[in-house]
Amino acid sequence: MGDVTGSTRVYVGYGAKKQDSEAYAYNLYTSSYFQKKREYAELVGDSWSVLSALYGSL
Repeated sequence: MGDVTGSTRVYVGYGAKKQDSEAYAYNLYTSSYFQKKREYAELVGDSWSVLSALYGSL
């Protein structure tokens, strides 16, 4: 069963390369591959989240 609101949520896998300082998950990962995945998620989805193996959806 799909989302009743008709919105599309995209989950982006986390990246290995991170900032040294605290940041929100969507700004924490700095690899060019993660940035490409983020750009794609913002293009095709209504919202997006980082999917962490340890913490789940961030």
